[in-house]
Formats: sequence, structure tokens, C-alpha cells
Amino acid sequence: MNVKFRFACLFFVLPLFMSCASGYKSISPETLEYHNQSTNDKIEFSYHYDVLRESRNKKYAKHELKNNLSLVAVKITNRTGHDINPMTDAVFYIANKPAYFVDQRIAEKKIRQGVPIYLLYLLLSPVTFNTTSGTSADGSPNTNSFPIGLIVGPALAGTNMIIAGTANKSFKDEIENYSLYKQVHEGETIFALVAFKDIGKDEISLRLK
Repeated sequence: MNVKFRFACLFFVLPLFMSCASGYKSISPETLEYHNQSTNDKIEFSYHYDVLRESRNKKYAKHELKNNLSLVAVKITNRTGHDINPMTDAVFYIANKPAYFVDQRIAEKKIRQGVPIYLLYLLLSPVTFNTTSGTSADGSPNTNSFPIGLIVGPALAGTNMIIAGTANKSFKDEIENYSLYKQVHEGETIFALVAFKDIGKDEISLRLK
């Protein structure tokens, strides 16, 4: 009964460890509701804060907050009569002051979840599972030892690293897919993910240079 109880406890505890790393849930900016719409220089602009938290990417939202970053979904429609490039032809304003967004590669590295941290699970490797059965000739109990840590430690480390690494790749891919590094043709609407630093929840606008 004692052995069965210990194994039962082990199987209940393992899922708690396995949940440390989390997958990435797509933000999909084109599916969001946009408010705070403004039009400057014939550019229609609106935005949406808290996209990581609302998409239930808790680990990424936590790192976003820790680094004083705000990942914002933006919607831009070009009504200028000619092509524009938001990177070179326009400037973001936050609380009516010019603001510059954080490079997407820097933002991705700051917000993604750690991977090597899960190597700490290898510290479980020395753990053994001991059972007793009967007694020896001198009356002392017979002890059987099983190196369960050699299985659990590497399994937890490997599984969490794979989950975190896969999630980080999905996050990086979405950041790159919704980049501002593109031409916006007349009448075209684009959606992008833009990271700003130290902006709180101030009003954002976009104007031509």
C-alpha cells in the first residue's frame, strides 16, 4: 500500500512540474476589436493594448511588464493617395509627444520565456525511490532503491525546454509576420504588433513626417 501511495503522489505532482513551461497562443491582430480611432494626414489609425494578457499568454505578459514594455496591436489604413511606409514616412505620437517603438528583435528577446532555466530540473537526478521488502538474516529490513530521478529529472527538463522553445518560435514568427517593415498601398489596411517602452496606457497616434 505504501508503494502504491508513493507512486500515486508522484503522478499527481508530475503534471504540476510539467506545467511550468507554457505554449504560445496566437494574438491574430486582425481579429481584435479596435477603438481609439484617429485620422491624421489621411492615415486612419487605431490600436489595442494588453494583447498578450488578453490572449492568455501569461508568461509573455509577465516578461512584458517586467521589462516595462507594451506590445500593442495597431491597425493602419492608408488614405493619402499614395504608398507610404510607416517605418520611414510616419512617426508615432504618445500623449502628443514623438515616440519610437522598440525594434522587434529586441522586443522578442526581452519578452520570450526562458529555456535554459528548465535545466534546473536535472537537480532531481540524484533522487531515488526506496522500498522495503521483508528482512535480512540479521533482522534488518531489505531496502530496494530505484534511481527515479534519472528518469524524472531529464524528462522534466527536456519536456519543458521543448515546450518553451516551440512557444518562443511561434511568438517570434507572429512578431515577424505582423511587422511594420512594409509598404502600405493607397486604400490598404494593415495590422501590426508594435512594442513601446515606458508608455503606460497613454493615447497613441500616427502622423506623417
